[in-house]
Amino acid sequence: ITQKEALVAVGRGIGGQENLELAEELAEALGGAVCGSRPVIDQGWLPLSRQVGKSGLPVKPQLYIAAGISGAPEHVEGIKDSELIIAINSDERAPIFNVAHYGVVGDAIELLPAITEQVRAAKG
Repeated sequence: ITQKEALVAVGRGIGGQENLELAEELAEALGGAVCGSRPVIDQGWLPLSRQVGKSGLPVKPQLYIAAGISGAPEHVEGIKDSELIIAINSDERAPIFNVAHYGVVGDAIELLPAITEQVRAAKG
């Protein structure tokens, strides 16, 4: 994940492991990869090699989409060098919005498919 130009990161806000597919589809459309926050890794949704943050891997992609990630300081430590951070979270007070360049207050489960559709349409 440290070599990818686009990362779609997931947190507990995606609801469950069954919703990882939504992030995987967007990552594929972007030519990137899926990664996750520590709680997601701890729950076994993704392997440790996909953990981003202070206790995981530091990343600096061109595009980092944080879907359902609250933005704990340990996570932010690992993404702060990303060129563009877009946050999607249903909690308007989520700390991730303090570091994101763009933020959307909404349900990641609803927004990820819509973003994927737009990316695919833009690529033709």
